[in-house]
Amino acid sequence: MTTMQCHLIMLILMTVLSLCTSVRMTVQAPPAPPTMVQFPPAVDTTGQARILEQLYERSNKGDYKFHYTSSDKQSRIETGRPDKDGAMIVRGQYSFCNNGYSYVVIYRADKNGYYALTKEYSDHDCE
Repeated sequence: MTTMQCHLIMLILMTVLSLCTSVRMTVQAPPAPPTMVQFPPAVDTTGQARILEQLYERSNKGDYKFHYTSSDKQSRIETGRPDKDGAMIVRGQYSFCNNGYSYVVIYRADKNGYYALTKEYSDHDCE
């Protein structure tokens, strides 16, 4: 091996050695597991509501009507029919109880939008 080759090998080794010592290795701890947060249920989960009454009818013309009443004092009635352009005209109402009050929402929907009127009643039957 010549002196020139020796110097070249030494230069390469010194370069590799200096690169190895200047590279920092960072080790990160694994991410923490996600925190589980318990929120109160959005609905009463102590029991399931039963459907007490239910009806659904649809005609060949596209008209329909349905209603239901449930054991948790919810109900809904709705009818729909296509207008002359085929857009649906829907009318209906739904009711529910909350904090001792009975709420009734009467609505209409057509190609011009959705319109609703909400009424609130004090109702001891809702408790």
